[in-house]
Amino acid sequence: MVDRTFSPVTTAMTVLLLALTVALIGVESNIVYWRIGPFSVSAYLTLVTPFILLGYIALLAIRQKKALISVLRDTAPLVFLLFFAASWLVVNFRLEGVQNVLALSVLILGTIAFALGPEKLIRNTVEVIMPMAGTLAGVLFIATQVIDTETRFGIEFFSPRQFAMVAVVTLTTAVSTPRRGWIFAVAPYVIFASVIFSASRTTAAVATLLLLVLIFRTGKTFAARLRQLAIVGTVAAAVLAAAALAVRDVQERLTTGGAGQTVITSDSGRFEAWMKFLSLPTTPLEWIFGLGSGASAEFGQRQILHFPQTLNEYLRFLIDNGALGLVALLVGILWLLSRLPLWGVSATPATLAGGLVVVALALVAVTDGAFYSYFVVLPASVVIGNGLRRVQDVSLDPSPTGATVIDNR
Repeated sequence: MVDRTFSPVTTAMTVLLLALTVALIGVESNIVYWRIGPFSVSAYLTLVTPFILLGYIALLAIRQKKALISVLRDTAPLVFLLFFAASWLVVNFRLEGVQNVLALSVLILGTIAFALGPEKLIRNTVEVIMPMAGTLAGVLFIATQVIDTETRFGIEFFSPRQFAMVAVVTLTTAVSTPRRGWIFAVAPYVIFASVIFSASRTTAAVATLLLLVLIFRTGKTFAARLRQLAIVGTVAAAVLAAAALAVRDVQERLTTGGAGQTVITSDSGRFEAWMKFLSLPTTPLEWIFGLGSGASAEFGQRQILHFPQTLNEYLRFLIDNGALGLVALLVGILWLLSRLPLWGVSATPATLAGGLVVVALALVAVTDGAFYSYFVVLPASVVIGNGLRRVQDVSLDPSPTGATVIDNR
């Protein structure tokens, strides 16, 4: 068996990182607005976390060299992307690029670390704590949206779009967990409802797809799946109706829109902004290698009102890191999915959750900044790493009889 004994230091670091992860589910992007001295809490955490993860991986690698090599193979395209983006930042430093590279490093290093760390702590966090935390945060978010604390009291406890991205990560754990009990039964629906109440269109569509996973996960026969589909459809319709009646943001999104909202069919000015971003590369080398990490953000902040970021991660990687970086990102996503089976005999709740997170963030990235948001990538890395751990256990843990041991917990 792979050695799963860990030192007190390693265990303490695991608890610290997992506690931070769970805390982010509740506070999400608020850490951007909390300031200590000249910088935000988000800036400090984004800067420090990659170094903590590197030290954590170094401790884990002492006893798990073979497992580390295997995980590095699973994440090789993304590791290449990280080195390439970091190298560009060194060659052509931009302050705007620091956030992007550090967040990417948290996602990749976190995935590697949590694929190697203490199994029970990480598995329980993904299967128990994250669905419960997502449910609690969802209830609180819905309450603040219905009360409309921003209009009534001038206080916005959650940033709706950012909250929705974090909620989608917890939703993947809620629809995948094997745990039983009423809290785990209602968790997917509560978290789904909170995403709908956020009025975030892309994230709501992704949440709907994730909720449909319940049909195939819980329905064993055609009739059972039809019943589950009826339940999911009824809940989705009821939630949308309630949100449209009770929440100002959703009402504006569905009707004429205000200064900060647009009708549901509008692109919110994205296509026009994206065309401006695409005008940045002008030479074949710039199209191949990009303009350097942070180039798109620098341009957006200076030239495009309301679009300091591309709000399309694929476009950002194309502008910053060229076709080479974009291909590395796409190959990295597909490579992870090939290692995290969503169905079949080799699929487990852990690989399902990990694969669903990859799919969800890949879809959200079309219209938002999923990969440069620290409060999204750290929770996502825990879920993906936990899924890759199951892959490592299958490939590295031969049974005494020589048969492969598959842990379906």
